Amino acid sequence: MNERPAVQAPSDADLTGLCEDILRLGQQDFRHYVKSSLARRVTLAMRHLDVRSVSELRARLASEGVLTSLLSFLSVQVSEMFRDARYFLTLRERIVPYLATYPSFKVWIAGCAGGEEVYSIAIVLAEADLLKRAVIYATDVSDAAIARASAGRFPLDRMADYSMAY
Repeated sequence: MNERPAVQAPSDADLTGLCEDILRLGQQDFRHYVKSSLARRVTLAMRHLDVRSVSELRARLASEGVLTSLLSFLSVQVSEMFRDARYFLTLRERIVPYLATYPSFKVWIAGCAGGEEVYSIAIVLAEADLLKRAVIYATDVSDAAIARASAGRFPLDRMADYSMAY
């Protein structure tokens, strides 16, 4: 039987050093993430990457694809259209009228995941006849997330949920 050795649970010091490495190598700052969540995600990444300790992971960060793979485990890729009703109500009632006073404006969605929030905001702006005045920037640490968001394709089986949230 070919069992993998157990992954060592990361200590706070391990996580601090790893976050510094990620910031230096990948310009992504995870230093203020909740330690328990970060530890859980790092442990999952270590199992996936077949490393047993954070020190081994840190040594491999410069290897091709390791940092990208780690970032995909650390970034939260939860997204759905109109997922926070209070946010979109505030956007419609308070922000959109304010934006309407400008000839043009820019919107930045950092951490766009699959793009659902981007398209939700675009819908709200289009309904207010403001989309043509807007430039929307959508960024994410994950190239795969950017590709999904750029495609603008969403599963049909989720549309009923999206309509209810709308």
